[in-house]
Amino acid sequence: MTSPSTKTAYNKAQLEEMAESVGWWHSIDLGHGVVTKGFKGPPEIHQYELESLRLPDLRDKTVLDIGALDGFFSFEAERHGARRVVALDHYAWFLDIQKYGQYWAEYKERGVVPLPGPETPNWQPDKLPGKRGYGTAHKALGSKVETVVGDFMTMDLEPLGTFEVVFFLGVLYHMENPLASLRRVASLSNGVAIIETHAIVVPGLRVGCAAPRGSPALRLYVEAATSIQLIRKAHFTGRRVAPRVTYCESSTAVGVGGRGISEALCTLGSNVSFIRVRPNQGMQPT
Repeated sequence: MTSPSTKTAYNKAQLEEMAESVGWWHSIDLGHGVVTKGFKGPPEIHQYELESLRLPDLRDKTVLDIGALDGFFSFEAERHGARRVVALDHYAWFLDIQKYGQYWAEYKERGVVPLPGPETPNWQPDKLPGKRGYGTAHKALGSKVETVVGDFMTMDLEPLGTFEVVFFLGVLYHMENPLASLRRVASLSNGVAIIETHAIVVPGLRVGCAAPRGSPALRLYVEAATSIQLIRKAHFTGRRVAPRVTYCESSTAVGVGGRGISEALCTLGSNVSFIRVRPNQGMQPT
């Protein structure tokens, strides 16, 4: 899915000033060739991730982005013609991510376990420091994406309504109760739920299907099996889960950022959950 061109009411100099005014997680095209310098990586990685999700046609669709952070996927849904897009977050927006990152790095260097974000001075719900990037991009793009600040796991979901496409990207593995979180996702979805989670590399281990002839011993241990079991229990419409897993030959197989990507597509009746799994190359079996 190639992103449409960006339209903005600001000139290039103004956009450059906006882009430099805050720190970013996402690399977002603000227009006039100005792209934010996202810590996550260059625009090519974001574009690859967008394409790997195999999104349905978003024209005239309703979309909910849970854990929006800087809003890359929210704004992309809007660019692709969604009639209503809601960006929801609280954790990333409450936290001063740049300062917490510095704190985390300093503690790691000292060999001390850092405290969770909410237990540090970098947690500022009254100021929403982590929302600055999203707010800046929203302004630069003249976006009509609806902004909801709330804890997805405790807030009243009924006022949000239901959505034809729900993004749950990079959130599941942060959840204290992943099954409960998936049930809440299911309650909001009347079409497609797109779920992104992690995988780890385990040499020699294969998951649920025959390895291609001549493939190397290195395989991705995909948490799809666990995720599928959770999805089955999460009350999505229909109970049939048919996974399709694509393996990368190595960590450089996709040619983007040196990271391998494994994908599992799970069909749940009228709902589709696309689990795009990012391998953590640093984890090894014990």
